[in-house]
Amino acid sequence: VKLSSCEQGIQTSFMPSMPPVSSDAFNKGVAAQREWISVLSETLGGGVHNFPIEQGGLKMAELNEIMRWDNALQQSVIHSCAETLENTVRHNEVRNRVCQLVTFTEQTPASAGKSPSDFVKQMAKYTQCSSSCLVVAFIYLQRLKEKYPRTYLTRLTFRKFFGVAVMVACKFLDEFKFSNKQWADVVGISLKEINTLEVEFLFRVHFQLNVSRQEYNEFAEAMSAW
Repeated sequence: VKLSSCEQGIQTSFMPSMPPVSSDAFNKGVAAQREWISVLSETLGGGVHNFPIEQGGLKMAELNEIMRWDNALQQSVIHSCAETLENTVRHNEVRNRVCQLVTFTEQTPASAGKSPSDFVKQMAKYTQCSSSCLVVAFIYLQRLKEKYPRTYLTRLTFRKFFGVAVMVACKFLDEFKFSNKQWADVVGISLKEINTLEVEFLFRVHFQLNVSRQEYNEFAEAMSAW
């Protein structure tokens, strides 16, 4: 099977290949997610939503149905992101990798014994961000990795990297909800530190926050296949 450029980049430079998930429920969620991606791509990618109903545009009931499907798939996307972060951290820890960006590195592992997968679920629960923000956060981290090859998600870095990436994605994509103080509380660091990390993160990715639908779809499909 020929991988897309997006999938090749992810697998070779950021995240390890992952074993298939055996859960029937999750596999059904993955299948539904792929169907959703296909439907959404055909519907929105063709610009149908830009036309009035009289000119062949989507009816309100059809838009509501798409939104309903999306909401039903939130949990499978969260699960996929949680597994991705968990396996990536484990992969890097086994290889004793050290991140070159020291400001994102903690002296000791995150407190309260939060695993990477628990942290993803915590972010989703307490920030109420759309699941797409979680996927886009990984895309931002991939871009950071391309600019700084020795950027690794480890037990000392995953909280700051992923927390700030999700915050930036949420601010860019979702309706503004939280103050930085609230984000700091969820991530578990001080307001001063999250302000500093946000600015550094933005400059290091050169403020490249836009994600095309094709890039998002390819990345989401690649994640759901691991």
